[in-house]
Amino acid sequence: MVGGADAAEEVATRRCEIAALGETKLVQSDRHRHTAAWYVQEPQRWAGLAALKAFGEEGAPGTYVFELIACGSDGAPMPT
Repeated sequence: MVGGADAAEEVATRRCEIAALGETKLVQSDRHRHTAAWYVQEPQRWAGLAALKAFGEEGAPGTYVFELIACGSDGAPMPT
């Protein structure tokens, strides 16, 4: 977004393997940094979708991690 009043400032990006999407570029905005959630930036089709969140320090023992594992509904194949 350019110049939008609701545009979130980009703080960090990273690439990682997400089960439902494969190699994915994630973004964490200033607006959502406090939640520790990462959102899809690429592939563009899924931009804005929450894809990764660690409840605790990421990689630490006992930390629960949410990762997007599927897209779609009713078992329909995921579009590419």
